[in-house]
Amino acid sequence: MNPIQAAHEQLTAALSTVDGCRVYGLGDSIAPPGLVVGAPRLAWDAYNTGGMPTSATFPVFLVVGFAERTLPELYELVPVVAQAIETTDATIAGANPGTYVGANTELPAYTFDADFPLTQEMGA
Repeated sequence: MNPIQAAHEQLTAALSTVDGCRVYGLGDSIAPPGLVVGAPRLAWDAYNTGGMPTSATFPVFLVVGFAERTLPELYELVPVVAQAIETTDATIAGANPGTYVGANTELPAYTFDADFPLTQEMGA
């Protein structure tokens, strides 16, 4: 398996353990609260000659609905999602507040940057 796909699957599996949140595919309609793993930003080490990227930064969207508990719900779920991400080979570079746009809906969200080192062993 491709190391990028292996990292994506590892991240999706870890996020599926977050109680109260379902993991959705990119472009799916979301019933909040939910989590979405986006397409990664890829990077190549200066000494890489194999053509495969050496790191991937996946955006992980924590999406909630608009309600009077929007901010408290985000504040409660942020550390739980961070903990799930940290069970993988990824490190968290940051989490930014914003909105998630999908299936003609714009919802409140935090976007985590999950940095994965990519190795050929990940895809083995």
